[in-house]
Amino acid sequence: MSEPSLALQRGIYSALASASAVNGLISNRVYDRVTSDAPFPYVRIGIDQTVAEDQDCVEECVEVFAQVDVFSRSQGKVEAKNIAGAIVRALNAGTISIEPEYTLQDFRHADTRFLDDPDGLSTHAVLSFRALIESSG
Repeated sequence: MSEPSLALQRGIYSALASASAVNGLISNRVYDRVTSDAPFPYVRIGIDQTVAEDQDCVEECVEVFAQVDVFSRSQGKVEAKNIAGAIVRALNAGTISIEPEYTLQDFRHADTRFLDDPDGLSTHAVLSFRALIESSG
């Protein structure tokens, strides 16, 4: 059985890769590791954290906090905000499927922050999500 955060990462990637509204804005550029020559804009499935069993579960389960990052070099924050909105709509649409050994009990968008990246050229949107994942086996 894989780590629950890996199952969620795969589910997020699949949901974003199949979301036409997202891909119309980023041209299928969804990464978990970005090369230095990646064209902008792009989305990176960022850091995540798995937290021990939640007391609200009947079976064994964990909370996973996942981050999705948007990077844009367009003037201003409009492009990054449009992409972030499309991501939230795509992931909140119930399209996330995780591996058979897990059940996604709950998935929620927690917050989005828009930052000027330290490179001085990019806008960086940081989207945070919370998932409650139960072991199916």
